[in-house]
Amino acid sequence: MLELYPKEMLFEFNNDFMRGSLKSTWGVITTDLLINKDQKTYEQYFKSFGDKYSLSLKSDEMKDLFGLTPDATITPTNDTLTIAGYLCQKSLATFPGDTLPPIELYFTKDLDITNDNWWNKYYQIDGFLLGYEVEQYGKRMKLRAREVTFQPIAPDRFVAPEGYTALNALDMDKQIKKVVEEFMGSK
Repeated sequence: MLELYPKEMLFEFNNDFMRGSLKSTWGVITTDLLINKDQKTYEQYFKSFGDKYSLSLKSDEMKDLFGLTPDATITPTNDTLTIAGYLCQKSLATFPGDTLPPIELYFTKDLDITNDNWWNKYYQIDGFLLGYEVEQYGKRMKLRAREVTFQPIAPDRFVAPEGYTALNALDMDKQIKKVVEEFMGSK
């Protein structure tokens, strides 16, 4: 069942827009994020087999999403690591009551991307994340950029897909947990 977990994330930028795409093997489960940096809107599109759900939040509503998991304490370090050709600073994120090792966050300011992290759990980080870990639904995923390329991105890549049922943050979390439990065999 681990084959159904995403193996790769693609992140694209075009002026004030960002798009993140996570897909499992054969595209059985997909999550797409559309972020408008100028208007500070966050949209998530989750698809599992035939079920399609969306979540749309403004920056001041992100607490609804962040409130589903504990806040991280971010501790800067003096360590650096070069990822995809960019020198990244390292910080550690710890969560209350977590017995696992801290999450390593690697970020750079060299990409000149503004309004970097207001839309994610690591909003305290001042730089674009090229390496981090996500712990959700009993699994910790490590993400590291492999490459950064500069090429035109078609504007239609930042258009919301159609046919998704709109949910609030809590209901979206429930739908994702339901899929994870079905595939991992836990309740």
